[in-house]
Amino acid sequence: MKKILLFLFILCAFTAAKAQKVRNAKAGQKYKYETKNRAAYHFTAELCDPTNDGMMAAIMVKGYVGNEESSYFERKFDLADCVNPNSEGTKSAEWVNDRADINFDGMPDLQIYLWFTAVGQIIETYAAFVWNSEGYFEEVKDFKELCNPEIHPDSKTITSSYRHGINKLITDTYIWDGNNLKLIKQESVNPFEDENN
Repeated sequence: MKKILLFLFILCAFTAAKAQKVRNAKAGQKYKYETKNRAAYHFTAELCDPTNDGMMAAIMVKGYVGNEESSYFERKFDLADCVNPNSEGTKSAEWVNDRADINFDGMPDLQIYLWFTAVGQIIETYAAFVWNSEGYFEEVKDFKELCNPEIHPDSKTITSSYRHGINKLITDTYIWDGNNLKLIKQESVNPFEDENN
């Protein structure tokens, strides 16, 4: 009888730990994965939250380890603008990039495309997670604030470019400070200056 009770106790503890891990993932909390092998992960992306006119307002990204059916990474983001799920642009978009080394540490990280807005200018936005030394993906909160981000491995910088008014193009340059982005330079140019001279 004691052996049966011990077995049931261990089984309940294991099930509760697994359920808590999935709950933590859905809540966006940090947690350690069952493997620290970054190469074991693969991702899926699905547009969700349909609007009344058939557009999609959000994206759900799930990460899996090997052949397991349960996801160990699950995040949902609102898109910058609603998208038509049947358009060619939507179908050909790279929603998840799990090959880019965003923080230049030699390990592939994770970029999630959040679509673009086009009011006076086109601004593409992304969510980003870096694979850290403890063996899990950590969200870079500031990355969603970058406009048209470009990664520059040679200088180990990331730039954000956007228009301010009609005749000012601004480029912000960032470096990594731990797992946070730090602004080190802001440049402003008039794209029409040469035309006017």
